[in-house]
Amino acid sequence: MLKSDIVNNLMALLLLLQTGSALCAQTPEKPTTTELDRSMVTSQIDVLMQKYYPADEPGAALIVVRNNRVIFRKAYGMADLQLDCAMEPGMCFKLGSVTKQFTAVAIMRLVEQEKVSLANPLTAYFPEFPQADSAITIRHLLTHTSGFDDYIDFAHIREDVSLQDQIAVIREQERVAAPGEKFHYSNPNYILLGRIIEIVSGRSYADYLQQKLFEPLKMTSTRLGDQATAIPGLVSGYRQRDGQYINAPYMSMTHPWSAGGLVSNVDDLARWQAGLRGGKLISLASLKQCFTAFTLNSGESAEYGYGWFVDKWKGRYKIAHGGGVFGFVNHCLFLPQEGLYVALLSNRIVPDAVPGTEGIAEMVAAIAIGEPFELPDRTAITMSEDELQRYAGLYRIEGMQGEGPMAIRRIMVENEHVYFGINVQRRIEIYPESKSLFFIPGVSGTIRFEFEENGKVERLIQDRSDGSELVGMKAEEK
Repeated sequence: MLKSDIVNNLMALLLLLQTGSALCAQTPEKPTTTELDRSMVTSQIDVLMQKYYPADEPGAALIVVRNNRVIFRKAYGMADLQLDCAMEPGMCFKLGSVTKQFTAVAIMRLVEQEKVSLANPLTAYFPEFPQADSAITIRHLLTHTSGFDDYIDFAHIREDVSLQDQIAVIREQERVAAPGEKFHYSNPNYILLGRIIEIVSGRSYADYLQQKLFEPLKMTSTRLGDQATAIPGLVSGYRQRDGQYINAPYMSMTHPWSAGGLVSNVDDLARWQAGLRGGKLISLASLKQCFTAFTLNSGESAEYGYGWFVDKWKGRYKIAHGGGVFGFVNHCLFLPQEGLYVALLSNRIVPDAVPGTEGIAEMVAAIAIGEPFELPDRTAITMSEDELQRYAGLYRIEGMQGEGPMAIRRIMVENEHVYFGINVQRRIEIYPESKSLFFIPGVSGTIRFEFEENGKVERLIQDRSDGSELVGMKAEEK
């Protein structure tokens, strides 16, 4: 399918959903045979969530919306372990990078008002940047194709940082690619966009979002987070270490700011999604641009639009984004062909969780559309340490460059255990079903290995549960 066809189909879907929503608002819904199916769906989702979020551990809030109708809303686990406080659906979470879609929509509002052009150069707003950066446009910032490397100052994460200091660091960074050359996920892109919103609107980033995005949609639980303000309903964040939950380390929210600093709840996120689909903040034409993957200079897809990842899942368009800051991991996804929106917010980080928050959200979505993942019964074989060591090493993902988390995977072998991931902090244990096929219990996807004629591992292929593949070629460490 041509990219233009995909774009036009997405636009048609959005228009259909908007029209359908209006009709539903005017015509009372009659009971149908689907009521029984809906009961089965909610029961299956509830069982799934109880499995992954036990009552005595940090938990999650989940909302599932179908064509602007909430079909599931419930909370699981604990909001605060020290106070023995159970989670409630309306409680608030730190959103992390889910924030980026709000920043992107704010930019698109300014574009519609002709106060900003997507083709405007970075240097029009930051004349102190090198002249070479004049080739970087607002569109490049939105799509993570500017060439800026990712950066968060973890060494000083507990200290407030000024926006001016953040921008000064971004200015001095080495560029990892020419503008438009490759997708390289980078928080500094959205820090710069936040400042552009302030420059153009004459308001602070927080005030602009409050007045132009949150208030029109009655999103009363959404705000830019900070450590000084007591935020009603904000749950505590946790991290699992050595099998025990500890309080998440402190971080100043001045670091993520417009790239990851918002606080919200699932109800406001549902209002947000409905407002976008209803054209209440930006036009459907602008939303279509947000939901369209950027095309790199090479003609390849970046699989990222303006503030959202854009790809296919179970043969359907999927518009999604996750987010995490210390103690919180979240995932939101939208299937326009199904009119389905899922927002899953959690107050725990479990480095080796299988599946993670994204995986659980996708399992919920699969149940909601009547295509739940099938988990085959697999049995692990025993392999010696020496046998396993031939898989160990670095694998470079096809089509990606650099050393960032999007570009590499590693197989790590320790004491006859095999791990797949990026590093020791971000990995999961995998088990051999055969010498060429490894699996993760509770996950339908697999990891296959292909070998050279001499028996050396040549590549790994991650067959994901959504039908997609991730191919990594074995390479030498630098």
